[in-house]
Amino acid sequence: MAARRRLEARLTESPPAEVAGAPVQELITTDGVKLRLGPSHWLMLRFSGTEPLLRLYCEAPSGERVDAVLAWARQFAETI
Repeated sequence: MAARRRLEARLTESPPAEVAGAPVQELITTDGVKLRLGPSHWLMLRFSGTEPLLRLYCEAPSGERVDAVLAWARQFAETI
């Protein structure tokens, strides 16, 4: 739970300006934290409400870009 609180605080108080080399254009905190990186290009980090899980969602122009963004997100979450 402490790691969850640290990650949530980091994302809301000091969100990343860049994700896997792409600038963050918008931050949306409706249901988790969604980082818009461009048209049809985003990363969402969302904690489960019923399990101790962090879910990562991504949409990007290519499969390779999805892999890069998700790898960045995993590393970001693990280092908090």
